[in-house]
Amino acid sequence: MPLGTDTLIPEHLLEKIEKKSDVLIAPTIPYGSCQCLAPYPGTIDIDGEVLYQFCRQIFLSLYRHGARKFVFLNGHGGNIKMIERLGLEFEDKGCLVAMLNWWLMAWDMNPAWKGGHGGGEETAAILGIDPSLVDKSEIGGELQFKHLSDNLKTTGFRSVEFKGVNVDIIRNTPHVTDSGWIGPDHPSTATEEWGKEMLETTANYIVDFMEEFKKVKTFIKRGVRMDKKTTLEMIAAISNANGTSGFEDEVVAAIRPYAEGLGEITEDRMRNLYIRRKENNGKRPVVQLDAHSDEVGFMVQAICPNGTLRIIQIGGWVNHNIPAHKVLVRNRFGEYIPGLTASKPPHFMTEQERKAPLDMKDITVDVGAVSKEEAVEKFGIRIGEPVVPDVTFTYSETTDLMVGKSFDCRLGCAAILKTMHTLAGQDLNVDIVGACAAQEEVGVRGATVTAQVIKPDIAIVFEGCPADDTCVEQYMVQTAIKRGPMLRHIDSRMITNPRYQRYALDLAEKAWHPGSGCSSQCGFNQWCSYTSD
Repeated sequence: MPLGTDTLIPEHLLEKIEKKSDVLIAPTIPYGSCQCLAPYPGTIDIDGEVLYQFCRQIFLSLYRHGARKFVFLNGHGGNIKMIERLGLEFEDKGCLVAMLNWWLMAWDMNPAWKGGHGGGEETAAILGIDPSLVDKSEIGGELQFKHLSDNLKTTGFRSVEFKGVNVDIIRNTPHVTDSGWIGPDHPSTATEEWGKEMLETTANYIVDFMEEFKKVKTFIKRGVRMDKKTTLEMIAAISNANGTSGFEDEVVAAIRPYAEGLGEITEDRMRNLYIRRKENNGKRPVVQLDAHSDEVGFMVQAICPNGTLRIIQIGGWVNHNIPAHKVLVRNRFGEYIPGLTASKPPHFMTEQERKAPLDMKDITVDVGAVSKEEAVEKFGIRIGEPVVPDVTFTYSETTDLMVGKSFDCRLGCAAILKTMHTLAGQDLNVDIVGACAAQEEVGVRGATVTAQVIKPDIAIVFEGCPADDTCVEQYMVQTAIKRGPMLRHIDSRMITNPRYQRYALDLAEKAWHPGSGCSSQCGFNQWCSYTSD
């Protein structure tokens, strides 16, 4: 049989299904997890975790567009565990995932079709697709298993028999059988007629199944189960999303799946995202939970003749911090091109240039293009495209620390979601509206709009604050790692309502449990950093 058998058969079935069904059919994934078959020449094995992450991203994209029922037509047994994992994960998101292993289904439809790996069943299917793909001269004689010993007789892919009991011993398939055929059905029994009948019957069954599957109601979720694992996945998804001010689309798309089940989810034309709690009744005081979805970044201002990019700042940057950073430049096709921020190397600077402050006109992004034409035509870069830091979220179980980008204020967006999930189903004396605002880094533009839309009686702002414990005297420390949230009295643009501030501190005092020590004057640093920044 040909390489690609496990793809050819499902694709043929899908061609038949497409003519009889209106379901959306995604492109075939041509590779699978084939670790035990990898020693055979031509086999391409995709690590199970890599395959899971790849399929998960496909599922997430479809999920964001409203898909809640997934049918996975599978042609290879090595993919089963990955599909099961996806199914259980997405059930938690209010979805149903059906796994259709065509060769097992065929057994149930007609016991005469029952076969093993590379046997009559699979051979018949390929004959039914194209007889020229099967080289019958390569069909061998009787099945010859490789036994481990006289008392440990091989009985299947992984099984050996000992004293009448089958025991699994994990081996690569070439150590079980030379040909790869394992099963009761000899390949020589396969016929084209068998294959055509089996494929047609299987395709018709799948069409009927999907029509029935459409009728099934997915369960109503009260929200995503926010355990530690899910919370970290949520933070990673939101942090990793690229979204400098004005370009928040990816961030909003990353937030939406975790807002499912909480209530009404809407957007305005600025890409401000609103989450109105389903338990709201419109007759109670309104509490706005606020954070911003954008991040500092850059925009392509011009493309230099040598292929480098002139950029302008979006948000607050200190110029001397910009060079020597990895960045991603979005091109006209929506792809992200890796690049480096660069300035004139010190080897070519005059003494005066070395002493002079760095100006933005001296900073460029190098994506590897050697000319403007190459940057435009080959890389697809154009003026006005966003440029973002190239940073991927990581978490260490050992230190219990997260590392990533845009924590100001993607962690705030995550805090809104976590809070609303925690409160889901509870009877409160207030209405709650979460708002992830756009364009905060360029003048708090989004929040100006959300506050007027929501008209809250009070707003709780989950804004990121810089840590200062490594750069000021101990008595001046206001925010420090592992010392909890900071409650601000004042900043450059606002004064906190003093009555609400006292109320928050009183709550912290009641919740505080002594024993871990405290360095602040308020005595409640386990819960907050009491600051006048």
